[in-house]
Amino acid sequence: MSDILNSRKRGSFYLISLCIIYVLAVMSFSPPIRALPFFNYLWPFLMMLWLFAVLLSNPRFFTKPDTHQLVTYLFFLYTIFIAFAAGNGFIGNRFLEYFQIFIFYWAYRFNEKNNRQADSVKLIIYLIPVVIITSVMTVMQYVTNPNISRTAKKDTAAGLEQMGQGVAGYEFIYFLVFLFGTLLFIATTKKIKLKFIEKTFLFGLLLLFVLNIALSNFMIALILVFISILFRVFIPKVTSQRILI
Repeated sequence: MSDILNSRKRGSFYLISLCIIYVLAVMSFSPPIRALPFFNYLWPFLMMLWLFAVLLSNPRFFTKPDTHQLVTYLFFLYTIFIAFAAGNGFIGNRFLEYFQIFIFYWAYRFNEKNNRQADSVKLIIYLIPVVIITSVMTVMQYVTNPNISRTAKKDTAAGLEQMGQGVAGYEFIYFLVFLFGTLLFIATTKKIKLKFIEKTFLFGLLLLFVLNIALSNFMIALILVFISILFRVFIPKVTSQRILI
């Protein structure tokens, strides 16, 4: 009986961790949420809550890490813990914000070790509507203000107002750059069999993302998109030699 109760507890904590990581993913790029006055307190709280839920669900995930996971522990100690211990809160907060990347990596590995890879895919699918809405709202604003992605940021009152209206800044634009490369591979690889409707939808997303990136006036972002297209067209098969080049 106790084993059944323990398994239910692990299952409930796992579901809680999934909900938290989804909210964190939306918060990482959604302008209206990032514009909230308590945003800087909300996302660290949710990160700690996710760590707590995973710890209760499967403590061995943290106590017996693999090599790659151990490296992330060292990164945390070196960049965040030492910075705060030395009294440099500015650097500590900066790296703490970057630490969200490792939280998402841990979430992926946690699902993988629990044979829940399908849950990671579902989380990405559920993110797509939010990404599309944010991208469309930003593209619509380019008509009246071509530089609006540069002005939509937290350090000005006008930028916060634009973010509150759903306009995305440079964080979202570079998020689209990374997402573009991934979707381009999925849409063009022969290893993944897609239906005609699915492939059409993916190419529609790619066009929307390219339009958003092109209109954002972030030249480096646009160059990265062109590079990903060139590599996919002319170097479709990735080898270790080609990676070095």
